[in-house]
Amino acid sequence: MTSLTIRTNLSQYPRDPLVKLYLSAFQHTPMAKILGPQRAYQLLDSTLCQDYAMGAFYGDQLIGLAGFQTPEGSFTGAATPQMLKQQLGTITYCRLAWLSRTEHRAFNQGELLHNGLVVAKEWRNQGVGRRLLTEFTQLCKAHQCHCLRLEVERNNLSACALYHSIGYIEEACHPKRDQQVVTMRRYLPN
Repeated sequence: MTSLTIRTNLSQYPRDPLVKLYLSAFQHTPMAKILGPQRAYQLLDSTLCQDYAMGAFYGDQLIGLAGFQTPEGSFTGAATPQMLKQQLGTITYCRLAWLSRTEHRAFNQGELLHNGLVVAKEWRNQGVGRRLLTEFTQLCKAHQCHCLRLEVERNNLSACALYHSIGYIEEACHPKRDQQVVTMRRYLPN
């Protein structure tokens, strides 16, 4: 795939295609079901921080997206509780806060934390996800981190196989609502 390029700074890229691609992968999550498509779009549009994402492009078309978290910030963390409560209303905010009470992922010094990997459906199984994950290695080094960490649902077999194939190892498994979530890490050589 010679025309595939990875861009690590998406702050100048239009938000609409980015939000739509990210939402396409998470439209079946409890959050998206509670909010509905329009409100989920609005929430993501107001909270995603493009400075903490990289995109895979075929020409000018965004075909893959990977968010991350560093000590400085996060792709999915641009919202404050007060802003969310104001935007969603108190009842919806409380439902989402209760739902995500087990979803907090502690950030460890020296780690680069994934905040989602999305590849457009028609581009899957063509190396796009692998390229994005490979670029994470360079990003990790740039942030002076020694480890990449992610969580994936155990039943997402294709994602688990991809992560294993490039050196991620399973370190923990824990329940999350009605499924098992695996914590995986990839340690970088010194």
